[in-house]
Amino acid sequence: MSLEQWLKKLLPKQERFYAILSAQARVLRRMTEYLQKFSEPGAANNEEFYIHCHEIEQQGDELVKEMAGTLAKTFVTPLDREDLYHLSVLIENALDACDESARQFKLLPAKETHDNIAVFLNVLDEMAQYLVSSIDALASKQFSVIVVNDEQVKRLEKTADGYYREQITELFNHCHDMKLLFIEKEIIEKLEEASDQMAHLSTFLTNLAVKHG
Repeated sequence: MSLEQWLKKLLPKQERFYAILSAQARVLRRMTEYLQKFSEPGAANNEEFYIHCHEIEQQGDELVKEMAGTLAKTFVTPLDREDLYHLSVLIENALDACDESARQFKLLPAKETHDNIAVFLNVLDEMAQYLVSSIDALASKQFSVIVVNDEQVKRLEKTADGYYREQITELFNHCHDMKLLFIEKEIIEKLEEASDQMAHLSTFLTNLAVKHG
């Protein structure tokens, strides 16, 4: 093997790492976009809705494994190995939180709409859109885009925090069905956790932008 061939073998295929992260971010966005279908009448009692959510979550699982496997086979990486894997795990954590929220939806009684949940889902989807943009910006080294996006994600996180406080207060003040109160409280807490996970992801991306910018 020539020196040139040897070097090519050692040098990172940077595109592969960024492609995995980009795919993960888009799976997350696919999940938040699909979750908005929950606001459609009858979605809470449609088993296909939950099956598809789980399928999306499994796609995310496979991508985390792919990141770990690619790191294990690569000598030189475009970012620190720990940072690449941690970033991959943070995306997966956000995806898991969304999937856990969806699993709680089926416990709700059937009714036409769940507007209090729908507003939360809209916020999560908007956060996911900014995160996709930030992952793409990391690959192209547009670090200023990541910083601007983080400001928007933090704004949306505060909006989610406000929804959380309002809805918990509303539940305890007006819901007299203890079973329903417990179910809706669990869902709201899971949605809040999902927004927190996305905010953590955005913060880490900003840290990487500062580190490499």
